Amino acid sequence: MTMNHELFGISIDDISENELDSTLNAFLNGDETRTIATPNPEMILDALSDDDLKSALLNSDLCLPDGVALRFAVSAMADARLKNRHTGVDTLQSLSQICARSNKKILFFGAEPGVLCSAKKKMQEKINVEIDVLDPGMIDLKGQQVVIDNSVLRRIHDLKPDVIALALSHKKQLIFMSQFRCEFPSVKIMIGIGGALDMIALKRKRAPRFMRRTGLEWLWRVLIEPSRIGRIINASIVFPCRVITETIQKKCLLRALKSTIPEIFKQLLGK
Repeated sequence: MTMNHELFGISIDDISENELDSTLNAFLNGDETRTIATPNPEMILDALSDDDLKSALLNSDLCLPDGVALRFAVSAMADARLKNRHTGVDTLQSLSQICARSNKKILFFGAEPGVLCSAKKKMQEKINVEIDVLDPGMIDLKGQQVVIDNSVLRRIHDLKPDVIALALSHKKQLIFMSQFRCEFPSVKIMIGIGGALDMIALKRKRAPRFMRRTGLEWLWRVLIEPSRIGRIINASIVFPCRVITETIQKKCLLRALKSTIPEIFKQLLGK
């Protein structure tokens, strides 16, 4: 059964893999464009100081939690348990399998041209799904709008994808989905996938399975991409500190600790 948890006014969908598959199928066969966000701690932090980003995030039809720190934040702030997390890579692979079964087409949008083509090739080696790729070039942000060349929008119309997977920065992909959700009649799902195509293309190696299960992906990223240390600090230190501050202000720190410490041990045990 789907549950919703609220973190700093942002609703997080706690949905099992089977429920997610059913939801994706329903979206693909629906009559309107649905948008899927994959919020992580860094995205939520940015949303707290950026009203445009928060508005775009709240406008999403589905918010799938990506990042182990969200599990601990839910236990601390919502006095509940986040049972299911879905990374951008895993969700894109599941969506590709559903599209393959339904003869639907995916558009990989964004990322570098070499990454786009490599990710398409790697995905199609595993899944017999129709994929187009599109490099949009420079995309600027002006307030609540993305500025994009009209030729790019025409190209999307011409390709008639059923799904657009947006490999952009989290603010650009969220605002793109909010701005253009009624623009393309063929599109049933827009999903923000961040750097997932880099991993699928093997430009960036995923953490070993045991590190993903135990919540130590952040350590893997430090080891392979020390240049991302600032972003990792935001996710693994700044975000937890913000959560702790919130529980202190609400005078529920002790209850939060009692709820969160067991969750940390369960995560380390891969449960």
